[in-house]
Amino acid sequence: MAAFGGLFGGNKHGKHPHFNHIAEAIHRNFALALAPASPEVMAALDRLTPRELLDFENAHSIEGLQELFKVLSIQISVDPQTHAMGLSLVTAAELEEELKTEHTQVHTMHMSEDHGVRPIIKPPASTPILGARSAAAASAIAPLPPSFEHLPSAEALCSNIADVFVKYGQLNSADKDILRKIKPTSATVEARIVALERWQAELRRRVRAIAIPKAAARLVLGSNNAEEVQLNAEEQLTHRFQAITAWLGKLIKEFETTGVKYRNKPVWLR
Repeated sequence: MAAFGGLFGGNKHGKHPHFNHIAEAIHRNFALALAPASPEVMAALDRLTPRELLDFENAHSIEGLQELFKVLSIQISVDPQTHAMGLSLVTAAELEEELKTEHTQVHTMHMSEDHGVRPIIKPPASTPILGARSAAAASAIAPLPPSFEHLPSAEALCSNIADVFVKYGQLNSADKDILRKIKPTSATVEARIVALERWQAELRRRVRAIAIPKAAARLVLGSNNAEEVQLNAEEQLTHRFQAITAWLGKLIKEFETTGVKYRNKPVWLR
């Protein structure tokens, strides 16, 4: 401590351990040298309690250090050239003026006297509630035909199968990432079935250690009648979905031959 005190004025402050304590803390925290102070400043520092001295040790910003000195009516100044900090007493009037200056720099929000009686502005009745579908949008989303009532469950089942297969080593994480990217191009039933068929083809190509059953194929004869063509298209779409669900059931059975019980099989799946 004697060597440190010599750095900041030799034996001049040897009788002021509080000054030496603060000087050491400032040098440690800020790499600044505390310059010799006037007797008035030294007397103010000598009145500090051990708890107040601890606050100086815990100060890790110049602003925080400035607030600690301001309580003692002491103002700090830092010389960036010499890396020295000086202390000087300020009068109560100077402190008050400084506080006024700081206060004018703070942005405040002022409330008018009639803020409590302003009318509440209600949205127009035509404004839709956030998150609610309009009547036109609700009517555009038609319910699924009876033949495809299990389509959402089949889509969720594919995601679950991928998770289980990764868990038991039938797929790796890269395979799962590829399968997750397969999504329908639109909300139509046909687009969703096409996405399931793509998922089925990718899974057959990537799965390991189990025999993957082949999907069933069926030929629907063509016709020149527009109504028959429409019926044939609907029938073919229904059969494609039935083939997918039958394939999923066989896939789970083949997986269970490896000795792992698949516990998430839906009751509607054959």
